[in-house]
Amino acid sequence: MHDGTGHRTNGTFTAFFGTLKRDESGATAIEYGLNVALIAVAIIAALQALDTEFSSTLTKADSAMDGAATAA
Repeated sequence: MHDGTGHRTNGTFTAFFGTLKRDESGATAIEYGLNVALIAVAIIAALQALDTEFSSTLTKADSAMDGAATAA
């Protein structure tokens, strides 16, 4: 179809948007990116939980050593 100025309108747009609608080439990269982000969040949460537990263990060890040094 022409718009009176010699330019094609409907057919070109329909073909272009139809191609975009069917194009899934970037979907895999986005899925991988989302998976990496999810794994990173899980690792950060696990490290924060371990940090709290590790700090508690070190505090207990420090207290035990202070008590042993005072008793000696």
